[in-house]
Amino acid sequence: MQSALPAWLWRDPRPLYASSRYKTADPESPVRFVQVFQSLPWLEPFYMEWEKNFDVSSSFQVIRDNQALPIVATILYLSFLIEGKKYIERRRREGKGPINLGLFPAFWNAFLAAFSVLGATRVVPHFLFLFTHKDFKTTVCEAPDKAGYGDGAAGLWVMLFTVSKLFELVDTVL
Repeated sequence: MQSALPAWLWRDPRPLYASSRYKTADPESPVRFVQVFQSLPWLEPFYMEWEKNFDVSSSFQVIRDNQALPIVATILYLSFLIEGKKYIERRRREGKGPINLGLFPAFWNAFLAAFSVLGATRVVPHFLFLFTHKDFKTTVCEAPDKAGYGDGAAGLWVMLFTVSKLFELVDTVL
């Protein structure tokens, strides 16, 4: 594939692994990884420095230290659905109209849509990039720190996508 495309458009990522400046933060056995913009250099201006150097270890620690948060959020969500349904039925019986939330739901959905599009612009190219030089099993099943989507720009957006599920509970309630 490399010979068919000019060097400014595509670099074979396999040799880049040995010299990549990006490494996982594991102090015992850091793993070098290649980000999509290293193989497609014309994409690099579209990546922020803080994305390129994202280290997921501190985020994982926060998630590990707060394992009850998703459980509490789910309980609150289910409670709100049950009590919210009762509240709406009570308003209907009293002859009151629907609750007017104004433009908040539209803005909330626009925010979630923009966030999803932005995240997809980071994760999908990286996923396709991995497919260019790794097999299907490695791309899909390998641990994030070994496959190169645990840290760096792709790692940041995968982590944000995971955490965004809590915010999407609000969307479902609306």
